[in-house]
Amino acid sequence: MSSAKYSIYPSFRVRVISHFLAWVFIFALFVITSRALFKTDPAAPPVLIYSVLILLMILLNHYMLSSLQIYHTTKLKRWLLIAAGIVCLYVCSALVTISSLKLIAAHFPEYEFFSVQSKRRGLKTFGDIFSYSTFVWVLTVVIFYNLLLLFIKFAKNSYESNVNNTLLVSENMRLELDFLRSQIQPHFLFNTLNNIYGLVLDNQRASTSILKLSDLLRFSLYESKSSYITLKRENEFLAGYIDLEQMRHHKRTEINYDCKGIENDQLKIAPLLLVNFIENAFKHGINASLGSAWVNIKLETVGNVISFTIENSKPENDDAEKTTVAKGGLGLMNTKRRLDLIYPDQHSLTIKETEKTYFVQLNISAS
Repeated sequence: MSSAKYSIYPSFRVRVISHFLAWVFIFALFVITSRALFKTDPAAPPVLIYSVLILLMILLNHYMLSSLQIYHTTKLKRWLLIAAGIVCLYVCSALVTISSLKLIAAHFPEYEFFSVQSKRRGLKTFGDIFSYSTFVWVLTVVIFYNLLLLFIKFAKNSYESNVNNTLLVSENMRLELDFLRSQIQPHFLFNTLNNIYGLVLDNQRASTSILKLSDLLRFSLYESKSSYITLKRENEFLAGYIDLEQMRHHKRTEINYDCKGIENDQLKIAPLLLVNFIENAFKHGINASLGSAWVNIKLETVGNVISFTIENSKPENDDAEKTTVAKGGLGLMNTKRRLDLIYPDQHSLTIKETEKTYFVQLNISAS
């Protein structure tokens, strides 16, 4: 499935053509309705000239309002800025629509209704711009069309957003299923169960290991279906996963997990985003090493930013290891894809490979 967002316009060319046709429609609509405004032939030169000026004003207002993005903002300061912008656009619209009436009336005296409208809408003081008569005129010839266009744009954006959300949910479900298949590998489960079997004489360790494995499976099969979980729950899952990995590695392996820097464990995070990096560290670093090996994992929060760092040693026979943490496999590809979908412009991922180590750092702006 493509990572591009859905758009009603399949191409830039179609977008330009659609906008052009929309403006032609607005121009034609204003020319037709001008019969009621000026009591004259809509094809008369002064009507066409005035229609062009009004169209330019509507066009300017529309793209200025679009740049202010008034249809999806909730911040008070943003609304104050928008309000100031709307007032400025109204003042400009009033000055242009009424001043142009006066100019056209002067150049086309034979069209008396332009003179009548010019005298009726005349601006003697700046305060007249905000008079009832001026507001009704600007509403009739400019604001009505801008409101119509904004409604159409809002409907378009809402439709595109709904389609994108549907696509996101569908793709997330598929990716999470693929991710689970790549994460809970049979060799990991069988190795863990074999280790637990070897501990049956030590009831406390055996029961603890079984509980940890049960919790991992429960989390992977049920809790991971949620869109977001707390960082506390994600941390518990990671700690359990690391504990089971420690159990099946001998003493020459040094495994460190530091989560003391978690100041806010109630931050929300998408489940199963971090464990893939840990699995890669064990698979391509610890498990592939014949000698001593190590892995250092750190999870912390700074404000609303979740920072995850993992670094592990490279095996001495790394030349034979074709798939590294830097290159990644299906699990890492899925993780990157999920990050792009769930946290667009809200995360940074750094993956480095040196002569002796693999290093990964992920920062996520959470809520």
